[in-house]
Amino acid sequence: MKFLSIISHPYALVTSFFFIIVSGQQVDQVYVRYLVAGLPGGAWHSLAGLSGIGLILYSHFRYRDRDKTLDEHFTNLVGVIMLVLSLFLFFYANAESYPAEAFNQGIFLTTMLIFCIFVTCFILIL
Repeated sequence: MKFLSIISHPYALVTSFFFIIVSGQQVDQVYVRYLVAGLPGGAWHSLAGLSGIGLILYSHFRYRDRDKTLDEHFTNLVGVIMLVLSLFLFFYANAESYPAEAFNQGIFLTTMLIFCIFVTCFILIL
C-alpha cells in the first residue's frame, strides 16, 4: 500500500510528466525542455501542460488537510486531462518532424509507460 501511495502522489505524477524522454530529432531531451521552450511563443502544448500541473498542485495544497471532496476530484481529473492533452498536442503539432521510428525507441516507450502507470494510479486513488 505504501508503494501505491508513492506512485499515486501528485509530485510523482508531475515528475514523471517532466521526465518523459522525447527522441527523434537530434538528441533525446526531457519533455520539460519542450514545455519551457514553447512558453515564449504561447505554444498550446506548453499552456496545457503547465495549466495541468498548476491544477494538480493547487488541488494538492488547497485540499491537503480536508476530506476528499468532489471539487478536489474534479480539479485533479481536469489536471490529468490537461497533461495528456499537452502530450497529444505536442506530438500532433510536430507530427511531420517526428519520424515513425521515434515512437518505437525503448527509452521513449519506457518513460511513456511509466507516466501512464502513474496517471492510472493517480486517477484510481482519487
